[in-house]
Amino acid sequence: MDNYESETGIVETVTNEERKENWHFINLIFDTSVMKLAHKFLVSKGKASPNIDDFKQDFHDMWFKL
Repeated sequence: MDNYESETGIVETVTNEERKENWHFINLIFDTSVMKLAHKFLVSKGKASPNIDDFKQDFHDMWFKL
């Protein structure tokens, strides 16, 4: 993966192409049975929005913006 700065404390520059790649990745993993089950479980525990698009956005933000 060449999209990430390996050194901590260095601000990354994220291009539009990288943003598209990130969303492509999110959409691919959300098509898996594991992520569907994880979403269902988290919704049942009140830890995730039942709206899949909201959950994807939260997941994206945790993965790519923290």
